Amino acid sequence: MASDNLLRSIPKLSDLSSTTTGDWVYVGTYRDVRSEAIVGGAVDGTNPTCIVTVEGSSDGSGSSDATLATHATITDEQVGYIDAGDNSPQHAVPGEDPIWSSFNTGAYGWIRHVATLGGTSPVFNDFSARFTVLSTSVRRTGTLS
Repeated sequence: MASDNLLRSIPKLSDLSSTTTGDWVYVGTYRDVRSEAIVGGAVDGTNPTCIVTVEGSSDGSGSSDATLATHATITDEQVGYIDAGDNSPQHAVPGEDPIWSSFNTGAYGWIRHVATLGGTSPVFNDFSARFTVLSTSVRRTGTLS
């Protein structure tokens, strides 16, 4: 199995202030995958929104061939409390779970995240998006004797 960091198309703890397209990650065709989007820091701006989609490609060389999944809209941080003094997350207060969705890659072996931001001057601090491969398809061919 690949290292967890290799399955992050948007690197850990990025501060997003504009629409961001992640790197292509190869996971293979017809794989069941879970995609997670995590906001670990403060969310700033007026009416900020972040919609994370998963795109698939047959070759990972450029443009997307298909949209494979779309997450629920993110509007707030997922930690329970942000300190007003230094804007740091306080992890002692329970927060929300990461936003996630699961999908099958179908014929597209390459996948990536696209985080589309909306609102006025949106900033999503400490943002990360990653993939987790859930299962492997096993096919038997031939006959048993």
